[in-house]
Amino acid sequence: MSVSSLLIANLDTSFVRDDLRHLETMGEAVFWNTAERGHVNGGLTNAISRADVVVCWFASVHALYPALLCRMLGIPFVIISGGYDTASVPGIGYGNASHKLKKVVTRTVLDAAGAVVVNSAYSAGDVLRFRPKVEPKLHLIPHDIHPIDPQPLPERDPRLLLTVARLVPMNYRRKKMELIKQIARLMPDFRFVHLGMAAPGVEELFFKDLPDNMETRGHVSDEELWKWYYCGAGLLVPSWHEGFGLTAVEALAAGCRSFISGAGAQPEVTLGHAVTVSSDDPREWVRAVKARLPSDEQETEAAMKDIRNVYTSGRRLKALQKLIGELV
Repeated sequence: MSVSSLLIANLDTSFVRDDLRHLETMGEAVFWNTAERGHVNGGLTNAISRADVVVCWFASVHALYPALLCRMLGIPFVIISGGYDTASVPGIGYGNASHKLKKVVTRTVLDAAGAVVVNSAYSAGDVLRFRPKVEPKLHLIPHDIHPIDPQPLPERDPRLLLTVARLVPMNYRRKKMELIKQIARLMPDFRFVHLGMAAPGVEELFFKDLPDNMETRGHVSDEELWKWYYCGAGLLVPSWHEGFGLTAVEALAAGCRSFISGAGAQPEVTLGHAVTVSSDDPREWVRAVKARLPSDEQETEAAMKDIRNVYTSGRRLKALQKLIGELV
């Protein structure tokens, strides 16, 4: 049976595009980026009315109109949740769950959905703490990853440390970019490279007092990103919150050691292969990095094997196909 689907998101990222490809295996799939095309207009109304199923990333304001319209029209609506939408980190102003008005929107979207998909057990806990009544329709379907192994494999630089993130306002503090700059200042003999776009305003903040040994390459293609993973000795992810933590998983799949804060889903999804540094003291991060680099070859191979076996087996595709098949 062919299923026509509409995928809605408020950002265009690799993991959103991955799900678009999954939906395309079931039939025609249309992507609607609300950041570019709006989240309440006639075009979206028409796109929803033509779909057999609507899938939306994150239960935030861009999902409210689609959720309510789908309920009115009797069209199955699937929300993929468990990031900023159900998080509550009031210390940095992150997460809808701690915002008086936004949490009402998120609650309404979750209630209207026919199914709620989360990417980690940690995110499932976030959702259930926020809205316990959605448990019967909650589905844990982890991300999958798609390693791009460069040929020939580049030589790994033992003094290259990476950070990967879209630097929009809410991410700058969540990813602790100022802490990373402090770490770089304490490691002048290491090269730090940041990968990911920086929004206006955030870009100025990022470049302010940027250490001499730190640079940014901006947005890079998937192929370039995986090449950097293969070149890097380590990836630093000192985040306040991670609903999944995809970059730490991808780095491990390429043999690059991941250093994590242990926040959110990080320990769960890295399968015990990441180095946890649960401190905001940059000296602690420096000590951990110098103690665990270069990585042991056997540890690196074991991490690559485990990560690739768990996250590249097509499990997400099969689980989404099964879920949508049951809904339509």
